[in-house]
Amino acid sequence: MIKIALIGANGKVSKAIAQIIQDIPEFTITSGYARSPFAAPFLITKDLSQALSSCDIAIDFSLPSLTSDLLKAAISQQTPLVIGTTGLSQEQHDNLTQASKTLPIFYASNFSIGIAMLHKIAHLLSSNLDGSWSLDLIDIHHKHKKDAPSGTAVSIAKETKERAQIHSLRTGEIFGEHTLLAHTAEERLEIKHAALNRLVFARSALKAAAFLHHKPPGLYTMEDLINKEQTCTLSL
Repeated sequence: MIKIALIGANGKVSKAIAQIIQDIPEFTITSGYARSPFAAPFLITKDLSQALSSCDIAIDFSLPSLTSDLLKAAISQQTPLVIGTTGLSQEQHDNLTQASKTLPIFYASNFSIGIAMLHKIAHLLSSNLDGSWSLDLIDIHHKHKKDAPSGTAVSIAKETKERAQIHSLRTGEIFGEHTLLAHTAEERLEIKHAALNRLVFARSALKAAAFLHHKPPGLYTMEDLINKEQTCTLSL
């Protein structure tokens, strides 16, 4: 059984993980980190070291302001990390890469398998369409999301070698929609991904945790998860 600590335990994705994990015998939640206490069937603490002390892997869906302290605590206790926090600065990404030299870290700006495939499609389009094609990326999320463009949109744009112009909209309660447009004056190709609920991120985060368990130090991504040789046998 893999013991999980939820960092940002009162966040929406963490709550989705806590919801589905009850039916997955391969996992248990031992603790959660939150700045404000709340009732939960596991330990909730404001002390990062305490949250990490009894887990095998920590899953982080919190805020960028916590990332540096989390990395320090994880290095100190040699706790593998699954990180889904977005809006990280370049310095924080560099620190994450440095930390991965001493412990296994799985990082994704989006844990959807569909989005991982959209990354591959974006790279394919950019590599095969000539300069007569324009690329645009429409990034739509709920009004509560703090970062714009989303980390997902930025990473997809990188796959196009920055050819895609990002257009961000924050409105309503939309979980997440990303539409990639490739167009000329004569034709248009449109590829859209929509997250229908947060369970898609929760399930893939647990798959990432299972993948990371017993892995050597390194920085792992959704591409590693998709390309893994073994078949996932979890009850997900």
